Parts: sequence; structure tokens; C-alpha cells
Amino acid sequence: MPSSLATSSALLLATTATTIYLFHNSLKSRVQHESHRSSGMRLPPATTAAIMTLPPAALTTSYRIVHDSATQRIPRSQLPTAPSLPDQFTLLVRRNMGAFARFPQAWILWLTSATAQRHTFTQSHIQALDFNEGDVVCAVYPVLRRSENAVEMGIRSPRLPSVEGRLVLRWEEKEDEVVFRSEVVMWTGVDEKAVMPLEVPAVRFMHEMASWWLLDSGVRYLVGLGRSG
Repeated sequence: MPSSLATSSALLLATTATTIYLFHNSLKSRVQHESHRSSGMRLPPATTAAIMTLPPAALTTSYRIVHDSATQRIPRSQLPTAPSLPDQFTLLVRRNMGAFARFPQAWILWLTSATAQRHTFTQSHIQALDFNEGDVVCAVYPVLRRSENAVEMGIRSPRLPSVEGRLVLRWEEKEDEVVFRSEVVMWTGVDEKAVMPLEVPAVRFMHEMASWWLLDSGVRYLVGLGRSG
């Protein structure tokens, strides 16, 4: 017969797995999600038009490319009337990247980062940023482009030098709604043996939970600013 310890461990594992699965499904019901994996120019035209720092070469058949997008819509009336939407967006990016810096994924990045880059994980660093071109967040996310409605960051990893990527946060107004998006694009040469993180099911699952939660809770954070004002 199985020992009490083994039985308890199995029950704990099953309970944890069930909780994570239910949490994932709960987030999925609140956030619109799309993903694309292909070789060549098969990303949605709206994505290639909106992300200005995608190199044209990455959209050719010489590269494998993955794209993951989370979208959250909110009535404009639920957001604060002040500050302006561009300023609210900056607050959202600060809040979300500050929250990400506390995630286990960020701890791993911190451990593998050069000492000189570790200050980019601190809340004092992140909360002082306007996310202008040249700013760096959590060591591996340099800001490549900044506009009033988008922040485009590179993704660089010394462990995967043949893999490049973009982390993009952006917003737009559509009629009486504001649409917030969080996107990740990664690519590598078709002849490269490197496995991109979003090609690994377990990593992709954890990315989805983190991305969806950050977007959902970040929008609720903005709504809360209006209620507390």
C-alpha cells in the first residue's frame, strides 16, 4: 500500500495542477488570445503593420517565427478621465513590468544576468522609467521604439544567441472602447537547431498565464485609479 506521505504528495500535486488549470481557464475567459507559428510572412497583417521594429528578414521563409498575443478591451468610460490615455499607458507598463520583475521567470533572469544589469530588476528603476528608446528592463528587454501608444522591446538571451524577439505593449481606441495588447514575437533561422521558448509547451503555458494575468490585472489597476481618484 502507498505510504501516507506518497498519498499526501500525490493529492497535493493533483490539487495544485487542478488549481493552475482552473486559473488558466479563468484568465482565458477574460482575455482574447491568438497565437501563430509558421515560416515566412504569415503573421496577421495588422501585427506586421503595428510592430515597427520587426526586421523584414524575419518575415521571410528563411526564418521560423512564433507570435503570441493577448488582448483586453475596456469601455473608455471605465478608465480615468485624467491623466491622459498615453500617460495611463505609461503607468500600465510600469506596473506590469514591475510585477513581472517579481515573477519566478525574472528571478532566473536575474541569476543569469551580469551584475551591472541587476539594478534593472529593481522597482526604483522600473517605476522611474518612461520606457524611452535605450531604456532596459530586467536585463534582457531593451526598449527599441517608443510612441504614445506603444512600447517595443527587444528580447535578448545569451543562452539563445540565434533567437531574436520582441515584447510589445500597445493600445488603441476603437469607438467607445480602449484595446490593450501584449504581444511576443520570436524568430530563428529555419536551419537553426535552437528551440524557441514559445515552442516548448510547458514554457508556453507559463507564458500565457503570466501574460494574461499581467494584462488583465493591469487594466483593472487603471480602472481602480479612476475609482480612487
